[in-house]
Amino acid sequence: MARAKIAPKFNYKKYNDEIWFELIKALAYYKCEFSGEDGLQIGGDSVLNSHHINGKPNLRLRYETENGICVTNGIHNFVIHNAGRAEDGRNKIKAIRGVNIFERLNILKQCSGGSQKLYTIKLEQDLAEAINSLPDNIKKARLGYLLADKKRNKPIREFLIKSLTTEK
Repeated sequence: MARAKIAPKFNYKKYNDEIWFELIKALAYYKCEFSGEDGLQIGGDSVLNSHHINGKPNLRLRYETENGICVTNGIHNFVIHNAGRAEDGRNKIKAIRGVNIFERLNILKQCSGGSQKLYTIKLEQDLAEAINSLPDNIKKARLGYLLADKKRNKPIREFLIKSLTTEK
């Protein structure tokens, strides 16, 4: 007798992380906040990363948009995460986000609360709003990239396509 297959449990953490990564890039209009380079998602040449400025020790800080910055893969690896250049990266973040960014994030680090499911709702709403505020040319380029990218996580891809094709 064949065993019944159990559907895999939905991975909220992985889904929320993907939504957060996309949200940080959308808030930056798919451009590196350090160099201004366009990301692949809108027809540019740069691979973009969403970097957690002050880590992700708890859910509150992990999914806080103020704790994210959009940078190219090169800047992420060779400036921000490079021991010899990390201070330059921190100074550049302060110049972009304000001198008190690390103090504000340390205060948020003390907060806790929420659940993955609650953050899913908030992140989806925030991403939908960010996508709606994008200029039409960026929306069109992002949609074209998504339609060509079949490797993307299916629930994320479907959410993004729906958000990009829905009128304001």
